[in-house]
Formats: sequence, structure tokens, C-alpha cells
Amino acid sequence: YMSLGSIGAMIAIPVHYWAWRGDDAWKTYTAVSVFLFASMLFVVWRHRENIKRILAGSERRVGELDQKL
Repeated sequence: YMSLGSIGAMIAIPVHYWAWRGDDAWKTYTAVSVFLFASMLFVVWRHRENIKRILAGSERRVGELDQKL
């Protein structure tokens, strides 16, 4: 599931940044924190159809051939 990897990475990046910077992340680096949070929400929002297919069990896996071919 390529989309699951993308979502996981985009959630991990801001979480790692905030853990690394601590309280300073929001106080001193507000613009970076807002950008990372907005990017995370955007990626999750863009993959919402993929998330629905993963939950339904109909999402293709990486390397799996399309049945239409």
C-alpha cells in the first residue's frame, strides 16, 4: 500500500520534528510547525479515497497487477 507509506511518513515527519524541538517547536519555529501540520493534513486529505479502499480491502498493493490489463 503505497499511500499508507506516504501517509505514515507525512505523519511521522512532524511528530519527529516536534519531539526533537520540544516546546521550542511551537514558540520559536511557529511557521515551520504550522507548515508541517498543514502538510500532514493535506496529505491525509488527498489520500482519503485510498484510506477508504484500504479499510474496504480493495486497495491494490505495490507490485500487484491491475486486473483490467
